[in-house]
Amino acid sequence: MKTRNLYIALQSFGSDAGYQKTYVLKPLTNADGNRLLFREAAQNIEKVLAANGYAANENAPAFEIIVDYGVTSLTRQETREIGFLIHTKLAVHYVCGLTIAARGNGEEVWRVEVSTSCGSDNLRDLLPYLTVAAVQWIGKDSRKRIGLPIEIRDEFDMGWMIRLQKECTMLIKRTICRGRTP
Repeated sequence: MKTRNLYIALQSFGSDAGYQKTYVLKPLTNADGNRLLFREAAQNIEKVLAANGYAANENAPAFEIIVDYGVTSLTRQETREIGFLIHTKLAVHYVCGLTIAARGNGEEVWRVEVSTSCGSDNLRDLLPYLTVAAVQWIGKDSRKRIGLPIEIRDEFDMGWMIRLQKECTMLIKRTICRGRTP
């Protein structure tokens, strides 16, 4: 199975302290709720929330957890000099992102933003990895932007997700203990 490294940037704000950990999960816009990609992402996000002690409760949720994701393309000109020749080409890079935010009592209580810059706009492949990177910061404040280099596979499965979650947790602890932001 093929693997490669991916650099993920993460920042989180706020805290769930003092709140009951019940929620209802919603897309940022109503139209996204019917999309297959949202339903697929929601399954992974619900597992991450459960790992943090949250329970789904449609009748009396303490939080309305809003999910947003997307891809932005950035085009830049790259120039290389080879001898007397100058080669110029346009390079397209993509930034894939995931935001998970909780609203309680009508105001935002916590937010986790995760993103990566990559050579592909295939958000479906990257969403599970972005979700795993967010797991440690659900309902917590990172106090700064954190960089996580993680190994990804061509095929994603839950066993790999659990191992990757532990890897991310160790990387985050090491980064914070060293008091630096990569």
